[in-house]
Amino acid sequence: MHMKKLITILILLVTSIVTQAQIDSRNDSIITTYLHINADNGNSKWTYNIIQFTLTNIDSLGKPNWESKKITEFEKEDDYYFVKVNIPISVLRNSRDVWCEAIGLSKTSIGFDTIIMDYGGVKLSKIELFINSKPEGAETYLISKRIWEKQFSNVNLVKDDARLRNFKVNTKPGTNTSAFIDETVFVVLFEMNGVYKHLIHKPRPFNVEPQQTVWIKF
Repeated sequence: MHMKKLITILILLVTSIVTQAQIDSRNDSIITTYLHINADNGNSKWTYNIIQFTLTNIDSLGKPNWESKKITEFEKEDDYYFVKVNIPISVLRNSRDVWCEAIGLSKTSIGFDTIIMDYGGVKLSKIELFINSKPEGAETYLISKRIWEKQFSNVNLVKDDARLRNFKVNTKPGTNTSAFIDETVFVVLFEMNGVYKHLIHKPRPFNVEPQQTVWIKF
């Protein structure tokens, strides 16, 4: 009886350690987040040519606790900038408040001046989109539908796949994976062994469905 009890305790202990390790591993991971930054903001400075963004996460105590790498690759989309950033999951568990700083170029009579602009607060996207494929292992990309129609609808992706780099989901290699998105209509692009397939996802509001799923079969 004592031996059975000891074995049961050992099994529970090992299970607990494995589970905690999985949680810790996920917390140390990054998740790709797609967001739109308002290009107007009621500020004439935003008529400057923006060349860089930096995002700083503000924790629940109002203090900075994480800063993104310099974001120099993004897309201008009507009145917004479409930005992709890889954020540690542990940061997102604390707070989704982000302070945005932009660097722009202002034309002068002798060239250009570099202008640093504090945009202010930005709310990170909250809808978690799970992206699955059968078989799993496909590379995935999230592209807003408007950008897709302007830049990719008539492109041979097999010959010109370098253009997709800025839209790749980096949460983990291949499906099955996830990313955070806003309520923008997205084209979800899948690639496996040189074969591309895509679908259109129109997100439901966060308060209706905070976690959503798309999948495709090859």
